[in-house]
Amino acid sequence: FVHDRVQQASYQLIPQEERPSLHLQIGRILYQAFQQDEDHLFDIVNHYLLGLSELVPGDETTLVRNLNLRAGLRAKQANAIGAAIRHFTVAQQLSTDDAWHTDYAQTLLLNKELAEVYYLDGQLEKSQALIFQCLDKASNPIDRSDIYYVWMLRLTLESKYDDALDAAIKALKELDYDF
Repeated sequence: FVHDRVQQASYQLIPQEERPSLHLQIGRILYQAFQQDEDHLFDIVNHYLLGLSELVPGDETTLVRNLNLRAGLRAKQANAIGAAIRHFTVAQQLSTDDAWHTDYAQTLLLNKELAEVYYLDGQLEKSQALIFQCLDKASNPIDRSDIYYVWMLRLTLESKYDDALDAAIKALKELDYDF
């Protein structure tokens, strides 16, 4: 308890405008030291988030995007839906305009996962918009059927069983199964 207060007092001595740069430096150091250690993932990501305003677009932006995607997946797995939304949203914001073309697999994964956590959080309109975007951008039947599965789950959550069944049938048709 005393250590926390000393840490807080020390932090308050750092000028406000210097804090993002300091957090970015700490994030870089932590990443270099613990990049293979999943136990430190959230520490690394949190420092990068606090230093986001100082981040220069480029390779490091891609790194921070990927770290946030990994953190979002871990948060979702732990049922920390709010944290998962935060991490997926940051990853989405760090995506380039042409991410669907340059990094298709990760962009699809990111948007699909964000759609899932939105529906788990009750943000159904945001979930639906992402699902339709993914369906529009999906480049092959397997990816589209996977997105239809998310759509089916979301409709089931709303007790729209007939619509969920239609989504399941569309997913199966994508895979050349016909009923």
